[in-house]
Amino acid sequence: MICLPKAELACLMLALVVGAGCHAKSTGSARQPSASPNTPQSAPLTPVAQEVERRGYHAKESLIVSPSAWEVSTFRMRTKRAFSFRANEPEPGTTNYFCRFSLFEETYDSTDDARHRLANVHLPNPEGPEMERDYLSTMRTGFRVGNVAYILQTDASTFWGEVQRFAKELAKATEGAEITRVIINAPPNKSLDASGRSVKSLPISNCRLSI
Repeated sequence: MICLPKAELACLMLALVVGAGCHAKSTGSARQPSASPNTPQSAPLTPVAQEVERRGYHAKESLIVSPSAWEVSTFRMRTKRAFSFRANEPEPGTTNYFCRFSLFEETYDSTDDARHRLANVHLPNPEGPEMERDYLSTMRTGFRVGNVAYILQTDASTFWGEVQRFAKELAKATEGAEITRVIINAPPNKSLDASGRSVKSLPISNCRLSI
């Protein structure tokens, strides 16, 4: 048995304690995962999303998501929030059909970019899932406030009529909302073809407006 002087023993014990603490801290730090910039993050409801809840829906999900490369290059989208809503009460005449839809809050570089997005709200994302290209893109409507577009989308044709009605109600309740958008009979300036490329501009007389 080796006996150490008290001073040397105290120093040795202090060194062991400090070393163990540093090792534990390093191990804990190493186990903390780093958040990917493309990973959706939970976020509080925005004022418009809160208004949806005041009008008979509850939020099932509230996320900050990264715009896709196609959304950035096609529409100059800068930020995007995604909310999932479900009605508190079933549809009239039913007991188990609850209207559901998603609300996307999209920020753009300018007011014109937000208008451009609404004018092409049914354009499918070629990089999106199959159901996006097949039918989801046809069940979208929305409005804008400044450079922010609000897009409502459902995945069930049964609820499409109610979502369109509710979108107008929500827009009327939102200060500064513009719900008029261009319906393209012939492509206006800055409109897109099915591939997402710009097409030749034509006079505004070839377009009509709809509320």
